[in-house]
Amino acid sequence: MNIFFTSDLHFGCVGVYSEYGHPFPNYATYEHTIIENINSMCQRKDILYIVGDALDYNGNVPHRSQYLDLSIEALCKLQCRIRIIPGNNEERLCKHKFDNNWKALQSYFSKYGIYLCEQTMNVGIESTIWQLNHYIDNHAYDRLNLYGHCHREKSITSVGINTSITLTGYYPLSTKQLKVLVRRACAYSIPRNHIPKVNDVDFNLYFEYDKILNK
Repeated sequence: MNIFFTSDLHFGCVGVYSEYGHPFPNYATYEHTIIENINSMCQRKDILYIVGDALDYNGNVPHRSQYLDLSIEALCKLQCRIRIIPGNNEERLCKHKFDNNWKALQSYFSKYGIYLCEQTMNVGIESTIWQLNHYIDNHAYDRLNLYGHCHREKSITSVGINTSITLTGYYPLSTKQLKVLVRRACAYSIPRNHIPKVNDVDFNLYFEYDKILNK
């Protein structure tokens, strides 16, 4: 079994697809590409952690709430085991469709074989503990962090690694790739007396991802 990480897939973003700036002509091509890329790396026994915004949902905006079935359908096409760390879109879904009943939302996902995790969780990768949370502002101070939400920000910051799929060549990150990124970027935990900002960047690995993903 291998473990992979990604975030900000926004499956079902048909109504707002053009706002995300993806290099694909339409949503259908985007969805197909993401599913193919993930399935090319992740086998059935593998686990894929989606660190927030697996789907696109906003109950206050009609064209962002009518494609929930499409979102679930896309997630079900991923052949590996899915673990979702909730992001702002899952939070909105919980609020508007499930009256803020988190257990009800977990039950909804479980019907499709998808496990909805807590907002924050820790994952051991060999001898390193990583914290998973969708928001960089919720980072831990005593360990490395995997986060998302900032689709167009830097790949590596002083608190960890941005797993947004737009920053990783539209492929998930493997644990091996994470170790390479950490080694090259020296993305260590920051001092407790330092308050980070999103643009507080140690190293921009935009150009490094292609080299690592193609190895």
